[in-house]
Amino acid sequence: MNRACLILVTLAAVVPTIEAAVRVAGPEAGFAAVTSGPAAASWNPAHLAYFPDPRLELLGLSGGFGNSSFSMRDYGRYNGSTWDQGDKDEILAAIDGDGLRFRGTARAGAMGFSLPGFAFSTGTRAASSAAIPKPAIDLLLNGNTVGETFSLEGAEGEAIAFTEFRLSYARRIEDLVPALAERMVGWCVGASAKLYQGWAYGELLEATGGVTTTTDVITGGGQLVSVTAMGGRGYGLDLGLVGPLGADWTGSFSIRDLFGSIDWTSEAEERIDTFEVLDVSLGEGTEEVVVSESVTRPLDSHRTDLPVAYAVGVAHHGDRLLTAGTLEVATAERAGGFPTPRAALAAGWALSGRFALRGTASLGGPESAGVGVGAGFALGPVQLDLGISTWGSLNPFGSKGVYLVSGLGVGL
Repeated sequence: MNRACLILVTLAAVVPTIEAAVRVAGPEAGFAAVTSGPAAASWNPAHLAYFPDPRLELLGLSGGFGNSSFSMRDYGRYNGSTWDQGDKDEILAAIDGDGLRFRGTARAGAMGFSLPGFAFSTGTRAASSAAIPKPAIDLLLNGNTVGETFSLEGAEGEAIAFTEFRLSYARRIEDLVPALAERMVGWCVGASAKLYQGWAYGELLEATGGVTTTTDVITGGGQLVSVTAMGGRGYGLDLGLVGPLGADWTGSFSIRDLFGSIDWTSEAEERIDTFEVLDVSLGEGTEEVVVSESVTRPLDSHRTDLPVAYAVGVAHHGDRLLTAGTLEVATAERAGGFPTPRAALAAGWALSGRFALRGTASLGGPESAGVGVGAGFALGPVQLDLGISTWGSLNPFGSKGVYLVSGLGVGL
C-alpha cells in the first residue's frame, strides 16, 4: 500500500469502536475492511497484523436515534400544529402494519492502545429499541371507537448498556503455519478475548391482551411481563481474517461476539403487570371498574445472549482514492444487532497528508438506508475525526433520524 493510502487509513481509524470512527459509523460501515489501530480490535482483530498502526486512543463518542416512519420534514410539519382528521389519517397511513418502531444506539470509547499484532481497548455500548402497536397510536389520536379493539400484541421494548474489555492478538498465517506460506501469502488471522461488564438491562418479554369497545361497554384485559437488572458480567470472542485479493485489493472477514453473553445478577427481577376491564358501561351511573395488579419477583440471574455479527468487506487502494464495501448481518435483533443484511459503500479522498474527506451510503439493516459525510484531520501525531449520517433515507431531507460521530487519537 502506498504512502497516500496509509495516511488515509491512519486518519480514519482513530477511535476504539466501530461506531465511533467516522468511516465506519452507524450504517456507514463501508470502510471496515481497512480499520487499523485499536479500532481494528472492535471490527476485525486480524487487521492489527495486516495494518500495523501503533496508536493511543484518547476518546471516541458516537450516537444515533431514528424511527421507522417519520422524517425530519414530518416533524416540522406536524409539531406544534392543530391536527384535523385528515392529518391524523396521514399519520396513521405513514405507520406500517407492525407499528411505530424506535431505535437508538450510543458508543463511548475509553483509552486504549495498539502495537503491531497486539491491542488492548475498551468501549461502552448502549442500545435501545421499542415498538408501539398501530392500534395504540390510533387510540391516542382518535380515542375509543365503537367496534374497535386496542391490542397489546406487537408491543416491544429493550434497553442495554455494558462495557467490553478487549485483549487482541494477530499474526500472519505463514508465521503460524509455515506449510500454508505459499497459499496464504500476506493473509493474517486474529482474535479478541472480551470481558463484558453489564451496567443496566431491561426488556419487555411479553405483551398480551387488549380492550374492545362495543355499543354498550368496554371490556377486555391483558398482561405485561418484563425483566430488569442493574449489573452483570459475561465473556465473548471475536475472530478475523484479512489478506490481499490481488493488486491493490484487500479482503476481510470477521465474526464478532461469538459465544457472547451477559449473566445479569445484580438487582435482577421479573415484573408481571395485569389488568382487567370489568365490562365498563358506556352509560351514566356505572360503578364498574378497571382492576390492575403488579407482582415483582427477584431473580437469581437473567442471561442475555448477544447476537453474533458476521461481516465481509473489500477495499481498493488507489494513489489517493480509497474505495470499500461491507456486507454485515447479525443473528438476532437484540442488544443492537440486526438480522436484516446491511450493505455499505464508501469512498475516501486524501487531499493531503493532513486532511481526508469521506462519503458513504448504505442499504438494509435497522436504518433501512443512509448517507454520510466525514473528514479526518492530522495535526502532527494527533488525529481528529468528525462525521454525520442520515437514518432511514438516502435523501438527507427525508432522514428519519441522525447519527453523529467523533474521535480523537495519537499516533505512537
